[in-house]
Amino acid sequence: MPNLKLWVDCDAGVDDAQGVVLALSQPGVDFVGLSAVFGNIGVTQYYGRDGMGDVPAVHPPSPGIKLEPVPGHAAVHLAAAARQAPGELVVVVTGPPTNLALAAKLDPAFPQNVKAVVVMGGADGPGNATADVEYNFYWDPEAAYVLIQKFPRVTLLTWNACLRHQQPWSVLDSWLNRGTPKAQFLAAIMCSSLERERAAPGGAHEGGWVPCDPLAVALALAPERLLLTAELRQCRVELAGGDALRGKTMFGATSAPFAQGNGGAGQGDGLQAPGEGWGAVRLVKEVDMSVFDELMAACLH
Repeated sequence: MPNLKLWVDCDAGVDDAQGVVLALSQPGVDFVGLSAVFGNIGVTQYYGRDGMGDVPAVHPPSPGIKLEPVPGHAAVHLAAAARQAPGELVVVVTGPPTNLALAAKLDPAFPQNVKAVVVMGGADGPGNATADVEYNFYWDPEAAYVLIQKFPRVTLLTWNACLRHQQPWSVLDSWLNRGTPKAQFLAAIMCSSLERERAAPGGAHEGGWVPCDPLAVALALAPERLLLTAELRQCRVELAGGDALRGKTMFGATSAPFAQGNGGAGQGDGLQAPGEGWGAVRLVKEVDMSVFDELMAACLH
């Protein structure tokens, strides 16, 4: 079986690093590219001055991984990677989808060339940037609009889906206390943000750790094992209404629900977009967290 060709497009934070560690540790993955875009907050506000918790001494050595950035723009490289392997590249988006929208503008065939896109973004309930809008879509609504409209194979992991799949703090602690270089690395870079999350009464993290970005990466790595139920939904991103509504994800009609074992029907099967700006997404509803636990625990050996 050929390796999975994977590209991660992130907003360069600690949560994204969790997903990248998972992807780099997974056997059978050809990590084609890693690109970055401006995120939802400045790094000094949450993740330290270097965006990684200000703990450079714990960064594990990376033999065999080329760390030097490639000259040029991420959107150009993304489009080229998909063009070189049409129908093979899986893209995970864990930040604002700016680079994907630009790649689609530069190369109109790009959305069709990718095998699949897994997006951590949007909200099918209350948002975390405004009452109705999730952070990644809030910071580039126009890009989110293009993403939903142009890409035919989008799996959408919303903020609310992530909240429904919180991990108990005891599970996270069991991973971070393993004593391996990767575990020590994640424990160190997550220390500052975890202190805030654990201490916030009544906040989103009161019930445990919310695994947004690594869960999106896991869905790209093992969708047939991880995804239990999803709905094929009409979707559109709002561009009007001011800051309170720009980036809001609106959902229309539903087709037959996707369920594990039915072969993963394509995004357009039996669902017509109702008008301008609408697309069809596979909206994640239920994930097998025992499989996620297994993947995370294995990557920190």
